[in-house]
Amino acid sequence: MESKEEMLKEIEEAAKKGAKQGGKASIIWKIIPIVLIVLIAVGAAFYVRYTFRSGLNDFKEQLTAGSGAESHDLVLENSGFLGYKAADFYDAILGDTNQLKKLEVYEAKISDATKITNTGLGNLAIFTKTQLVTFNGTAKYTVDLSKINKDSITVDKTHKTVKLVIPHAEREEINIPSSEMEFGDTEHGWLAFGEVSLSPEENAKLESGARERMEHKLVELNEQEKADKFAKMSVWDIFQPMISSVSSNYKLEVAFE
Repeated sequence: MESKEEMLKEIEEAAKKGAKQGGKASIIWKIIPIVLIVLIAVGAAFYVRYTFRSGLNDFKEQLTAGSGAESHDLVLENSGFLGYKAADFYDAILGDTNQLKKLEVYEAKISDATKITNTGLGNLAIFTKTQLVTFNGTAKYTVDLSKINKDSITVDKTHKTVKLVIPHAEREEINIPSSEMEFGDTEHGWLAFGEVSLSPEENAKLESGARERMEHKLVELNEQEKADKFAKMSVWDIFQPMISSVSSNYKLEVAFE
């Protein structure tokens, strides 16, 4: 067993160690609030500096003089130094072009008839059967209004006209619904029996050929010119009211690129 003196000595040494550790912890807890205060102060300084600069820039912008009345398409009221009221036609036009996107301006119905011949032994007429198939298609022409921008619009203040340049009408792929195909009666040779039948591949080939002939026919009929004519009319009907809403004295003139 330890003597009483040895036990007291051990207790004294343990108390000294505890006092040292407690001193270190006390110093750390005193430093933490100081560090936090410094960080908050630095952050606040940066915030005040940024806010001040931002506010100063806004203040400068507010005191910057804008462009003169002559820089606008139409001056509604001009009080000189006291200010003016003006309008720009492109604001009225461009506001809806992105919403309208492709404007359908013309639609043409077109048909192509194909005679199918199915021969038999020796290609003799007696074993041959034929049938007439008619493909009915629709060709739609559209104008891509999303291509219109500020450069597409010019204002003639002398003649009070707004010129709007648009793309030519474009033909979409001809739509040939299978539900609108027409099949004539089958004509049989004396010894030709049954109906003319087509596989899906054969039918697709026939439709492709019919579409190609329809495209050539549309070119021959000059349908593109008709589509462009209706494109001008359709665009005028849409945008003239917008021009009139800015000024009833101005008229819209539509032209192609």
